[in-house]
Amino acid sequence: MGFKFIAIFVLNVLDYASTLYGVGVGIFEEVNPLLIELVKHPIYFSIVKLVFVPLLLLVLWRARFRVRQGMFNFGVNTILVSYSAVMLWHVYCYYIVYISSGYIPSWWIF
Repeated sequence: MGFKFIAIFVLNVLDYASTLYGVGVGIFEEVNPLLIELVKHPIYFSIVKLVFVPLLLLVLWRARFRVRQGMFNFGVNTILVSYSAVMLWHVYCYYIVYISSGYIPSWWIF
């Protein structure tokens, strides 16, 4: 179960970074109704994504034995699948914009 929480945390950080970059260069827009206004202010967006979300994960982790296990597992799996779907969408958007256009950003070359 701990692996899922680590995966959610990592996916959250990747979502944060790719959203800021994607919105900054105009590849896509924030579609989360709770974060649409916050993404215009990177400081507030950063606080929510890098502080508030991990705190919610900590609360969820600490409550894991206080709720029914089936409900808890369903919730954690739903969060994990949702973040995974968002990251797949980000990768697809980057593919459409960069690779299909023939442009490869210099930071992709090692």
